[in-house]
Amino acid sequence: MAPQNGQTALFGGTFNPVHNGHMAILTALKQLPGVTNILVLPTNIPPHKAAAGVSFEHRFKMCQLAFAGQKQVTVSNLEQRLGGKNYTLCTLQALLQQGVEQPWLAIGGDSLRDFEQWFCYREILKLCRLAVCPRAGVEPAAFERQLGRLRGLGATVAVLPVQPPQISSTKIRALAVAKKPLEGLVPPAVEVYIKLNGLYQNPAE
Repeated sequence: MAPQNGQTALFGGTFNPVHNGHMAILTALKQLPGVTNILVLPTNIPPHKAAAGVSFEHRFKMCQLAFAGQKQVTVSNLEQRLGGKNYTLCTLQALLQQGVEQPWLAIGGDSLRDFEQWFCYREILKLCRLAVCPRAGVEPAAFERQLGRLRGLGATVAVLPVQPPQISSTKIRALAVAKKPLEGLVPPAVEVYIKLNGLYQNPAE
């Protein structure tokens, strides 16, 4: 990836599947001052979760369908190309080599709570800024304390102007297993893709 004008925001996740809550977060990322490029990064193998039952290729394609036509948005297979478990530090270092400096990194409120357990979290804070999405179930006082703690470590942290998503990929997978409609939960093209490819028919996926 060549260096680009403006600032970059990174939006990573398993996207298993990508849903309308993710779309709302992406819209909020576009509102960060100076952001002109958003890089969507489906995870190959997440370090802190069980591997997704649906292949990277399917999750990558669903992201391409979901974000098709979105200006300034690129869906990247970088984390698959890096191979193995995807640690945020390794992704940031790879992007730095490609000229992406000090990007905004989108994380959820639950990830903010556990951020100091991340691999080399202090190094991560040197390479990026954090764009935090409030998450349902995260106690507001604890959320504010962790914001203050990370800022005290020198981190640049912004809270995204978005309501905590009431949609979860886990619930969507359960609905798909039960063969219930996903209308209003995922982009229409993603719902069609799930059905055409028989995804999430097994509770283990």
